[in-house]
Amino acid sequence: MKLSNTFNQCFAYFDYKFNVAMDCSTDVVKCRKYAKDLGVDYHTVMGMAQKWNRAMRARKEFIQNHPKKFEIAKKILEARKDKKCITFSSTIKQAESFGSGYVLHSKKSEKQNKETLEAFNNATSGVLHSSKAVNQGVDVPGLSVGIILSVDSSKITKQQRKGRICRFEEGKEAELFTVVLRNTQEYN
Repeated sequence: MKLSNTFNQCFAYFDYKFNVAMDCSTDVVKCRKYAKDLGVDYHTVMGMAQKWNRAMRARKEFIQNHPKKFEIAKKILEARKDKKCITFSSTIKQAESFGSGYVLHSKKSEKQNKETLEAFNNATSGVLHSSKAVNQGVDVPGLSVGIILSVDSSKITKQQRKGRICRFEEGKEAELFTVVLRNTQEYN
């Protein structure tokens, strides 16, 4: 796993301190100070910080878009064809990659999203795929299954996603799945 090795090697350079590594990759003044404290050339620190940042983003993208997540999500959806389901993805591309169901996202016009949501709300079953468009401020009645494919560190986002599924309706049983990869930062 070359990506993990690169990430860990670079992260070790910053004593595994996320804020220091992030600051050195985005803030020239802080990077120069860190380099001075270490007694090394500023360009060395900046290069290592940028390498760490690239590895971190690549690792995050790999985890968020891992094919196993889609495989598991599709199995969950297949077993619940008679339910109204929603998936929460990290990107529009990921939401669209399911190939079937309704897709709601910010790149569509307000009119398109309204029509999509209306069609889904009028259906008795089906799947609504979204990246962030339904995290807040959207009413989607009848949902009973939610699948979270990308973990978000925001407590508000977590609550809003849960709230989409757990709204009280007489006789309703809700299921919420969070699909994570074992031995990753998502899993912890």
